[in-house]
Amino acid sequence: MFYLPIQLREPTELVVPRGPDFSKARWASVNFGGTIVRLRLPKHRPPHSDLEETHLKSEIQLNSKNTYLNANPTGHWQHCHALVRDWRFCGPWFTGAIARMHFALTVNKCQLQNKSETLFQPNVFEREVDYLITERYADEKFRGASDWQAPLNWQVHSNLPVPSVSYDIAKTNTGGGGDVQKRVDFPILNNCIVTLHFSHRRPWPGSMEEVNAIIDRSTMEQLSWDIINSLQVVLSEEAQQQLAEAQSKYPNETLSEQRQPLKWTTPEDDELNARYKANPHLF
Repeated sequence: MFYLPIQLREPTELVVPRGPDFSKARWASVNFGGTIVRLRLPKHRPPHSDLEETHLKSEIQLNSKNTYLNANPTGHWQHCHALVRDWRFCGPWFTGAIARMHFALTVNKCQLQNKSETLFQPNVFEREVDYLITERYADEKFRGASDWQAPLNWQVHSNLPVPSVSYDIAKTNTGGGGDVQKRVDFPILNNCIVTLHFSHRRPWPGSMEEVNAIIDRSTMEQLSWDIINSLQVVLSEEAQQQLAEAQSKYPNETLSEQRQPLKWTTPEDDELNARYKANPHLF
């Protein structure tokens, strides 16, 4: 069976696209202010040639405002994309590149209101993860309903030297139901979180259920977990000291084992959505 990027027909039944072979993935590393993050990644192989790879190989200065995109000293978050790759996933028998996986390794600097707080404290870390998700997804709504649901499939991980979680973000309201995103978050300083972001994109119309019926997402999910399971973190001396201080101050704090999706709608949004569902022909 052929899995080529050439599209001569559209799939008419469920297909399982193939992406890169993880057994051939090589190690890539990023130096976040002395903290080394290593993981195995396949070669950059995007569905379109205009999608460029990013890899910042010199040490990233976490305290420099020039490091961050659209640096805003009054904003709650500032972001720096340190490593970006894309991979095409091809269906069988000339159905072409019917799916794409986007990966980004990002550092997010937080403007904590209370300078005595630290992201190494589980409760603060979890709160700021919520803020990080909310900043990106809360404003996208349609007829009073949120376009996205998050966090889904929340998991706490214990294989890193710092608190870490993974979760999914799914587009469940409007078109583009094939878009599912996965994140892994962990702190590397009192005020910095590193995110592994995976976007599973299936450009097929319809709801999540309709897209799932024609393009299987399991191969993208497997590649995501292969990369996540390869993750290694070596903390800088500064990070080790901050972590040790937080652990001594908050020895009994733990991350939540389960989470419900955040609610981003207002009472006015809920009223609008109820009217839309009752009489969609009026909108």
